[in-house]
Amino acid sequence: MSEAIFVEGLTKSYNGKIVVDHLNISVKNGTVFGLLGANGAGKSTAIECMLDTKQSSVIASILYFPMLVFSGTTLPIEVMPRAMQRIVSIFPLTQGLTMMKDSFLGSSTGSVMLPICVMAGLTALCTILAIRFFRWE
Repeated sequence: MSEAIFVEGLTKSYNGKIVVDHLNISVKNGTVFGLLGANGAGKSTAIECMLDTKQSSVIASILYFPMLVFSGTTLPIEVMPRAMQRIVSIFPLTQGLTMMKDSFLGSSTGSVMLPICVMAGLTALCTILAIRFFRWE
């Protein structure tokens, strides 16, 4: 039976303090495995090192937080400069918030097609990228 996880000699330190010290793990395919330990024992750090989730989290934060800040949730779009309004108008969260605001306020829904088209296009693009780059099991 092949191995689903194989790690040998994993060591991780923060600011000179070793939090994971020469960890060896071998888990066969089809087995259930768990890491047990006290708080601060290095369980999450070991998993993050094996999966490289720190880099994914950083990339997600870099992409997500500007969209959140400039989508109209923290700062109304109407008070932004015109150039900035045009840029943030393509963010999917901005599109959704604009449609919700228009429907709650009873505003004209004549401009609903643009947000729907933008969100449909982004959905299609993300679906294609997910199919291409993610390993589905």
